[in-house]
Amino acid sequence: MKKLLSLTLTLVMMLSILIIPTTAGAETLTSGDYSYEVKVDGTVTITKYNGSEEVFTIPSILDGITVTEIGANAFAGNDSVVYVKIPDTVKKLGVNVFMNCHNLKDIVIGKNVTYIPANAFTGCSSMTSYTVPSHVTDVGVDALPYTLKSLTIGKSVNSIFDTRNSLGRYSSLAEIKVSDSNESYKSVKGVLYNKAGTTLVLYPQAKTDKSYTLSTAVTKIEKSAFENNKYLEKITFNKNLKTIESRAFYNCKKLKKVVILKNVTKINNSAFYDCKSVNSLTIDANKNLQIGKAVFNNLTSLKKLTAPTVAVSEMFNGCTKLNTLTIPKKVKTIAEKEFLNCPKLKTVTIPKTVKTIGKKAFGYTYDDYIGVFDKVQGFTVKGAKGSAAQKYAKANGFKFVAI
Repeated sequence: MKKLLSLTLTLVMMLSILIIPTTAGAETLTSGDYSYEVKVDGTVTITKYNGSEEVFTIPSILDGITVTEIGANAFAGNDSVVYVKIPDTVKKLGVNVFMNCHNLKDIVIGKNVTYIPANAFTGCSSMTSYTVPSHVTDVGVDALPYTLKSLTIGKSVNSIFDTRNSLGRYSSLAEIKVSDSNESYKSVKGVLYNKAGTTLVLYPQAKTDKSYTLSTAVTKIEKSAFENNKYLEKITFNKNLKTIESRAFYNCKKLKKVVILKNVTKINNSAFYDCKSVNSLTIDANKNLQIGKAVFNNLTSLKKLTAPTVAVSEMFNGCTKLNTLTIPKKVKTIAEKEFLNCPKLKTVTIPKTVKTIGKKAFGYTYDDYIGVFDKVQGFTVKGAKGSAAQKYAKANGFKFVAI
């Protein structure tokens, strides 16, 4: 009985393997300007467009078989295409499908395509505006060309090519519009928010306003939200803001003044990295404030600073013009390398309330190329005798002045 059961199971498994559909080794066929393959479900995937038409509609049927998919790279690199319409029979687009079609200006996507895949229109440099169709729900990473100046999000979109990671590269984008019927997003004067208005998702990189004030509803600034903006000089936060995500203001070249209010409880990695025009920084630190890595690195115009109560390694690394540092009595810790690569900072007065000073907290520069730490010449530590300040000066061979 057991042998019979075992034999029966083996036969069932073998039969299952034989009838599993597969596309491996599918024959490539040609019909007119199109190369295609027949899928196991009896429909067609267009694998390559070989023509040179400028304006055309992709056929819905090839050799009597319905076209349901346009494969990866099918039109990639074709500089003849200017306008193309995708038929309603198509349900899926492959990655890179129209990548680097440099003369493509507009495309109509059939109503059964709900996802625009990664890099679908990357490099289509003639496209300067685009409206995501109302039937599309998701747009993949870097799906649209970086040359877009205006983007309109349709009513069904609930995921816009992971804005947190890719929109920072859209250097020409000046405004974002959103369908009033969209349930995930909204636009306020060209700035993208979640529908509730509590999260600022994206402030377009080419938006030319010099100042911006957050609405009172905003509690979170999303990752890379203001990244690489070329024009913003002043940002005014509200009293309800709690979270500033990673790279939120990364490389905002003209941003001059930053005031972190006490309600902020989280600032993630590199949030203000490379904001080289910031010459005024105020951090009214919340006792629960969490700060990530490299948040205020390379603020190369900052000359004066009052140290925050929160201490994080390398928080102010590369503030090369910083020459005046005030450490309030409520500060208890100076983190390791917190003020690394601040060569203009020659003297620091440390209150006796500071109990811990990390290794190379200040008084050092670091050469990335040769991997060597150098002492800032003439660096002086002032503080109380027997304090952490004196111990730090002695351990590092710096001049100490008792006060």
